[in-house]
Amino acid sequence: MSLPHASNSSLGASTAPAPVNNPLQPPSVSRADSLPSRSVVARANAELTTNLSPSTPLPTTATSSPGSIDLITDVDNSSGSSGFLGGGLGEEEEDDENTKTSNRKPFPTWFQQTVKGLLAELKYDLEETTAAKSRHYLAGTFWLPRKPAWFALGRLNVKPTDLFLPDFFLWDPMSLLGGAAGIVCPDCNSHHLTRDGVVERPRRVVDVDACFWILGYTYACRKRSGGCGVRFRSWDQRVLRRLPLPLAAEFPAHLTWRSGLSTRAFGVVRSCFQHGMGAEEVADLFRMQHLRRYDEIRLQYLRTKVKQMSLPGKTYEPFLPFEDRSPSGFHGFTPSGQWLRDVYDDFIETYRDVLNQHTGTLSARICAIDHSHKLAKHVFKVDGVPIFTALLTVTNEKGEIKVCVLVATKSHSQYEDALRRLGDDLEIYGHDLPEVFYTDNMTDKPMLEKVFASLLEKITPVEKHAELPLFVDPECVVHPSKLDDATAINNVMRSILDDLSRANNSHIVVGFGSEWNIDITPYGRLAQQGPPAVLQLAYKDQVHVLQIGEMLKRQALPLQLLNLLQEPRVIKVGHSVNTDLRRLAAACGKPPATFTANISLVDLIASILGQRFPQHYSERISSNWSDSDLTTIQQQFAARDAYAALFLYQKINKTPLPVPMDQDTPGGTSVLLLTDDNKKLAARGVVSPAAALATFNDTNLTSTRTVITVREVLIPGAIIGQNDKKRSLKDYGNPPFDILAHRSHVRVVPYHPPNVAPPPPPLFMSELLPPDLLQTAAEPPADFASLAEDLDSVDSTDDNRDTTHRAADTDPASAAEGSSVIGDIPFTALATYAPLVRSRVLKDVFHVFNMLYISRTHGLRVPFSRALRDALLIPHPADKAQIEVYLKTKNVTWQDMLRFHPTWLWRRCRRTIPPPEDLYPLVHAVFMTWGPLKDGKTGIPLFNSAAWKIAKNILELIKNGFVSDPPGIQLYYCIGFDEKAGGLAIYRCVRGTNMVEGGVHTHLLAKLPSHGASVRHMVACLLDFVLRHNLHVGHFNSTGKRYVGHDSIWLLNSIQELEITLAEGYGLPPTPLAWVNGNLYQQTEQSVGIVRIPRSVCGPVEIQSYNDEIDSKRTQKQQYLARMQGTRIAVLPVHTIAEKVLFNDLMRTSPAFQSCKTAISTAATAIWNRQAEAKADIFYKLEEQLTAYLNGNYKDSANTLSEQPELSMLGRGPLFSIASLAASIFL
Repeated sequence: MSLPHASNSSLGASTAPAPVNNPLQPPSVSRADSLPSRSVVARANAELTTNLSPSTPLPTTATSSPGSIDLITDVDNSSGSSGFLGGGLGEEEEDDENTKTSNRKPFPTWFQQTVKGLLAELKYDLEETTAAKSRHYLAGTFWLPRKPAWFALGRLNVKPTDLFLPDFFLWDPMSLLGGAAGIVCPDCNSHHLTRDGVVERPRRVVDVDACFWILGYTYACRKRSGGCGVRFRSWDQRVLRRLPLPLAAEFPAHLTWRSGLSTRAFGVVRSCFQHGMGAEEVADLFRMQHLRRYDEIRLQYLRTKVKQMSLPGKTYEPFLPFEDRSPSGFHGFTPSGQWLRDVYDDFIETYRDVLNQHTGTLSARICAIDHSHKLAKHVFKVDGVPIFTALLTVTNEKGEIKVCVLVATKSHSQYEDALRRLGDDLEIYGHDLPEVFYTDNMTDKPMLEKVFASLLEKITPVEKHAELPLFVDPECVVHPSKLDDATAINNVMRSILDDLSRANNSHIVVGFGSEWNIDITPYGRLAQQGPPAVLQLAYKDQVHVLQIGEMLKRQALPLQLLNLLQEPRVIKVGHSVNTDLRRLAAACGKPPATFTANISLVDLIASILGQRFPQHYSERISSNWSDSDLTTIQQQFAARDAYAALFLYQKINKTPLPVPMDQDTPGGTSVLLLTDDNKKLAARGVVSPAAALATFNDTNLTSTRTVITVREVLIPGAIIGQNDKKRSLKDYGNPPFDILAHRSHVRVVPYHPPNVAPPPPPLFMSELLPPDLLQTAAEPPADFASLAEDLDSVDSTDDNRDTTHRAADTDPASAAEGSSVIGDIPFTALATYAPLVRSRVLKDVFHVFNMLYISRTHGLRVPFSRALRDALLIPHPADKAQIEVYLKTKNVTWQDMLRFHPTWLWRRCRRTIPPPEDLYPLVHAVFMTWGPLKDGKTGIPLFNSAAWKIAKNILELIKNGFVSDPPGIQLYYCIGFDEKAGGLAIYRCVRGTNMVEGGVHTHLLAKLPSHGASVRHMVACLLDFVLRHNLHVGHFNSTGKRYVGHDSIWLLNSIQELEITLAEGYGLPPTPLAWVNGNLYQQTEQSVGIVRIPRSVCGPVEIQSYNDEIDSKRTQKQQYLARMQGTRIAVLPVHTIAEKVLFNDLMRTSPAFQSCKTAISTAATAIWNRQAEAKADIFYKLEEQLTAYLNGNYKDSANTLSEQPELSMLGRGPLFSIASLAASIFL
């Protein structure tokens, strides 16, 4: 029997190279966010359930049964379509589900002939070959051979259509699986699919400079064999999901409703969008590449025809245009911008969880928060009206984005939930909570401290309300009971303890405090703190002051006092701080697992060494350490402290390190459980007795597996287990519990039972009232400039003019005003203060400069800004000294660099913002010195009245500690050394919000589409931007090197995960990643993009929640936005004509609206939202959105009408309402 074949199937043997594939990406993408399906979709979905009659013979091809195509679908029941805008060339393919064959636009004649031959070949292979497998599969290729144009040009009368040689990709995965490993029906999940013919109409796929076509078969779940009767094309995405991932990775396209985009072309599309190209620009790129290739073939043809002009019998047919639709035309097609945008959005939404997981697993020790109103105002619009008020972004100490959400209003409730999710992620992924938050708006302080309790740890706020009357002490405070001998103390303590037994109370509460002497340096800093000298106990209506200094020296506290301190039923309310462990842990770098932050140095020595550490308290509180001759006791004391720390460090180093677990490890052995990538400690526990069994939970215990009893979970989100039994530790419930684990992830550790139980964490009560929160003044005049503009400006001249305050005259009136406004320095007795943390929510210092606006023409504006800079930011003495040594070799001074190269200087010199006690006098002096100085030409003082008020606000920020660097927080990181400058260190500073504003928001405007894009596309681009930003910025700030990898992180995550599995059998370590593999942890609930509106906001105004089963099937505008917001109808500002008409009607007829003069009430907003449920083109509203319209366009239209005199005549009422309505609609 002869082999039928296509006219070009036997031409040549070259095979088109397959496009670049992503092995683990979904081969096609569902349209989860599109509008409800059109009628053809509904028809196709309904016909999915049509049964194949068992008595009806099944056709071998789709064309042998004209109606059989009705039962085939490429889309999920929930899928829909979106209209395609212009921008491409040619016409889109007909719907695959279109059953009206007569209405389909035919392929060109040359293409029909080619396809006819190829389909005959496929049918023959299906029916006649014993392997039931395509000859091309037997030859080891998915791509059908195609003859290059050169060989066709060798014929005398070659025609243009002879050169139209598209590539064909054959997709028949069933023939590659075969046997019991076939494809289970995606619809019924019970029966295997079988071949049911050849798909008569191939699927077109757009590549970078041409299109190729997919050929395939139809698969049926045969009803006569007990199946459901549904049929699928071989490239149906539900079929693709059933394939082994290595096989699915061979599929070369992302399919759309009608066509497809090759994976290679999609990589180009994604890169273009990532770099800020608009969809229409990308469409132009494809159009030009397709036209270029078409013209290259055309040029080949014409050159050949010119050479053949002298030959006899020659003929010539002209090349038709690229998009010509005649039977002999090329029928070229290039995608529109909307088409490409939809493919990209589908892809990003498919990987939304992966991208959010990458963001969620990052750390956030030092954070910066900022709102970008410009982005929301200029980009995210519906009918010209901004949808959101701001883009909220939070970055971490590496400049990585942790939160990036769009908010509908300025209310904290809009993004408080996103910040709470940030805190949850930090806890569940084993990170520390934020130590510092920088902001440009101190009104964020209460909210941030409410969300992150860590921002209130060890805070000593500056005392406020000093101007108010003094609190009146009660009698027990004025005349406390002073106890200084053991007998008296024992008697009082016994009487307190007797209350426990006498009244059989479960507990009693005492106020507890301690006082100690301190050693102050000549610079007013706390050098060291001594032991407690006095204890205070307040009980009932008495306060007892216990002088125990001498007793502590003898280490002989009264017995009853010890009993009271150790009695767990006596609750001590107070505060205690101990930093011994932190210093020691920082020195040795690896304390044992049994260390806790509540054990003191004395207890630590007792626990590890089993020894009593002597304490000479009289020496510790001594103020004679500055004497030139130290006493013997002092020397011994100093030596003992140093020796004890060293000896303890050596002892810890001798402690055996955790070792891998072997098969002989007995049950009950203490172990550590690591995450699957062996990077983090996930849990602590012991080897379970179940480890000695043969099986555990129906799993064989092999040499690579064991069972441990988890007693303490450290990372609840860590996923532990094997194959389909993987669960996060959080899912197991409260410990202890048994868990199956790989031995390679278990470490055996020595157990160190403490000899002394660590003291319980101290309790304390304090009322931490938020200090006054300051706002920046209103927008300044145009001829005024912010000091921030001149902060690090470079002098344009090299003259030596005197621009200091000494050369200018003082304005007495301005000086008097300044003295009246900012007053004197409020601090008194500043000689003795400790380096305390005043606040962990800090004002960005750049915005402190930005608060002050000075006339652009004032000659002292620039020198004043530098004087203020030098008062706020103090150079590090050691760095400055090293730089000056280098500058001296170049005959350059420090002041020269300040004037001409400040940026170079500050990259190599760390700076410190002093404590408020130091900073306030410095800045106060700068203001009082420079503020009254006159300009040499105009005679106007530097500060006007508004500037003096802002200066007062700045001093208030400084006084409250909102500007100073918190002690103990590292704000600079060395990222390299300048070999050209004598090896000076180069630093990266994490202070302030510049990583958000300059590092994120500035680049966002350039990377996101500027106009015309849908909300869905904007969110997709935002997700991709966050991933790319975090990969590049995070890697550079962590390693000092550029990130040179790709951004398809799901590939590398899966690669590492598989290598971890292979490591169990082959012992080869997995490839390390520059980020945390999110596959090894439970999924974050954090999301980049549109923040869900909390129920606490929606409930009072009667906004209903989004129900996916119901609302996804409703036909409504902005359905994607509604789904993202979690609301039944999208929440949008007033923007449609119908909404403006409704607002005017409600203001005339609704008492709830009529009573609203400056703000729309909750009750009125609820009335509006009830209207939105019943009327088209009416969307949900929040109170702030209706209030903004009331005070904006609505009142503007009313003011316009009030200026028209004719409306003051009779009949003004109806005239006013009609005219007001018209004006408000078009404003």
